[in-house]
Amino acid sequence: MSRSSLLVIFLLAGIVAASAQMRFDQSDARSISAPVSYEAVSLFSADSSRVVVNIHYRIAQNFFIFVRNESSPQTSAYVAHGELVVELLNEQKISAARRIVQLPLTRESLPKETDRSANLQGAVSLSVPPGKYTIVFSV
Repeated sequence: MSRSSLLVIFLLAGIVAASAQMRFDQSDARSISAPVSYEAVSLFSADSSRVVVNIHYRIAQNFFIFVRNESSPQTSAYVAHGELVVELLNEQKISAARRIVQLPLTRESLPKETDRSANLQGAVSLSVPPGKYTIVFSV
């Protein structure tokens, strides 16, 4: 297969994938430099009457407030707790799917302002009928 044939195949695959994605009221991606960011990707489902929406998120650890872990025998253990709520609202603003994720974090020491700890990253998958949705993303 020649390079030009491969290029045409990749372009067609990109066009098909782009046209298959769902439209969202809000922007699909949020700024990566923000303390909290997410990106929504719609995928085909085994069930042709539904699509899977994967919402990938990244949360900087300095977004959380760490406190001394009173339940730990170590005096240097710190914890932070958070909750992530991801919801898809249909065009009538009715909830079509929702997921709540607990976000527990632990550290051996308190973070400094200049500390660049690894971000908390993950994904939430929601299955919904094809359509136009608004993403509600809250930490």
